[in-house]
Order: sequence, then C-alpha cells, then structure tokens
Amino acid sequence: MTKKFLSFFKYMTLVSVVFFFVAISGCDDDDDTIPPFSGTLLELLSDDQFKESATVTDDKALDSMAKYVNKYPAIQTLLGQDNKTLFAFSNKAFKNLLATPGFPSNVNQISDALIQGVMAYHIANTEIPRAEMTGGLIIPTNYSDTNPCTGAATVQNIEVNSDAD
Repeated sequence: MTKKFLSFFKYMTLVSVVFFFVAISGCDDDDDTIPPFSGTLLELLSDDQFKESATVTDDKALDSMAKYVNKYPAIQTLLGQDNKTLFAFSNKAFKNLLATPGFPSNVNQISDALIQGVMAYHIANTEIPRAEMTGGLIIPTNYSDTNPCTGAATVQNIEVNSDAD
C-alpha cells in the first residue's frame, strides 16, 4: 500500500506542477477583445488570428491547444453546446511545460490522460464574461482528482489572480 501511495503521490505531484506551470506561463496581460465567433471550438482555435506567425507571438498563439482539441474529441464534448468558459493556454505555455525538468521533452511521450486532464482543468461549466473575472474569484473546472483510498472525487478550481489574468 505504501509503495502504491508513493507512486500515486509522485504522479499527483507531477500533475499539480503541470497545472501550476501551465496556468502561470499561459497568462495574457492584454485586454484584447475577440469578436463573437459562431463556429466550432476547433475552428476558432485554428483561426489565423491565433496561429503563431511573425505577427502572432507564442504567448498569443493557440496552435498547440488546437492540435490537442483535434486529437481528443472528448475535449470538444466537454465544451458541449452549453455556455462554458475556456481558459485557453498558449503555445508558450506548452513550450514552457516541455522545458520543465523531469517532464518529457517530447509531447508524444506525455500520457493521453495527463493531456486530457490538463485540458479539462481549463474548462469551466459556466460562462464567465471577462469583466466578471475579478481577483479572488474561484471557478470550478471539469477536472477532478480521485482519492485512491476513499474513491472520493475533488473538483479542482481555478482562482483568478489579483490582476484578473
């Protein structure tokens, strides 16, 4: 049991570091407004305004996220037809994640469950306009941890920082 717990503890520590790192490195300080979009999530993420280029820097580009939404259709299902909030993570966040010591440097070596968990962590089941995202706001996500001993699930939250980014 101890060995199993330590293995689980190591895994959960890695997951926590990943969530923290993606959340910190993917923040966008600009208050750019994006025009309403009537297509699918994948179409929005794949739009030229979010593709890394000479005019779209890696801290604004969402190519990596588009790739994983395409690879894991379950993520599109998580968003569903209801109003949701997606905390999109940038290409820079992915690059920083892959540069983390002890983390696989090749994205293909990361487990599917971990990537899907990271993406679920960035989706809230309610629509929250940017103007309502004030410092200290706690937002439940679609990701939950399961305690291996009790089987109880704990929903993970995103807390909006003091500058609301």
